Amino acid sequence: MYKKFLKKYISKSDVNIYKVFWQFSMSNAIIIVVDDNDKFVGIIGKDDFRKAWSSPNIDKMTAIDICNRNCTRIFDDQDVYAMGRNVFADFAFNNIPIITRDGDVIDVFTRERAFYRQLYVEEKLPRMHYATQIWGAAYEAKKLGYDAISVIEFGVAGGNGLINCEFHAKEIMRILNIGIDVYGFDNACGLPESSDGCKDMVHLWPNGLFQMDKALLEDRLQFAKLVIGDIKHTADIFCDEYNPAPIGTILIDVDYYSSTVPVLGMLEKDDRFFLPRIYMFFDDVGAFYEFSGENLAIKEFNLRHEFLKISPESVALEGVGGWVDGFEGWSGWAAPTKRVKMCHRFKHPRYTQSLYNASKDKSIQDVWTTTLR
Repeated sequence: MYKKFLKKYISKSDVNIYKVFWQFSMSNAIIIVVDDNDKFVGIIGKDDFRKAWSSPNIDKMTAIDICNRNCTRIFDDQDVYAMGRNVFADFAFNNIPIITRDGDVIDVFTRERAFYRQLYVEEKLPRMHYATQIWGAAYEAKKLGYDAISVIEFGVAGGNGLINCEFHAKEIMRILNIGIDVYGFDNACGLPESSDGCKDMVHLWPNGLFQMDKALLEDRLQFAKLVIGDIKHTADIFCDEYNPAPIGTILIDVDYYSSTVPVLGMLEKDDRFFLPRIYMFFDDVGAFYEFSGENLAIKEFNLRHEFLKISPESVALEGVGGWVDGFEGWSGWAAPTKRVKMCHRFKHPRYTQSLYNASKDKSIQDVWTTTLR
């Protein structure tokens, strides 16, 4: 049986073509056709649907009638990355099924995975700001001698961000040979009732927005763990109950000031739960909102602590009107690169430990570009 996260790509051979096309439009990739024993038969792509539409018998067609049985596939005992790069270099498609010699579907290999290093250097990966922060934390952790780190997203909603975290974590684990655990915090019922409408900016985000379909999301996740409940409670007990690998990246998209405060409160836990420097992303900081929302929570946090600081504290505005750096929407909101920050734990016992050995270390750029595997 294939894993749950593959469900959106999989169709039984006898499914009506219109249902298969709807599934294809949702996956935005390929459809993998399997028989009654869940064994691989072939794939369906855009060209296969295009040919089918011209058939006079289209209403009677099923997945088996239009699938490509002679499609490219990669076997799990092959060098997946080398095979994928060779195939993608010669053909325009972006997805290849990975199967066992017995016909079991294991994974879908993508062009983005095959050329991850190159796309990272060219800054062309999805949610590049997630990529750089997970990479930065993992790289520092590796230099400091850690075996694993934790990446946390606060505010999961539909789960696209958490799935993106899995994507980057999976590739960075392979490249740097370090473990990366991914956690997603959410109450699963949307934005809560605000305890302070002005500070929470409810004029932008009324309560109830961003609800989660927990069952659907769990089917889409590969290895990330969901932490469901009121963030005021889950953020407080997380370190003690989960004993996570040192937290190196925290991605915050909880919108409200009242929800951001307990998230930052977690940073007050013992140093053993964290890297000395924590890469952070605040989705909802705006240049005109320094007295509310996530901005205010950061400012108050820094005022409370002498040796625990989030930098930069404020957001620089480049231009007025529209979103910065080409975004469109509310005036004064910052582009993703402007919302990246770092938490410095100045009293962390490893804060001053050097990351580099000048006689041995290659530059960060060289780490990515000297080899293809």
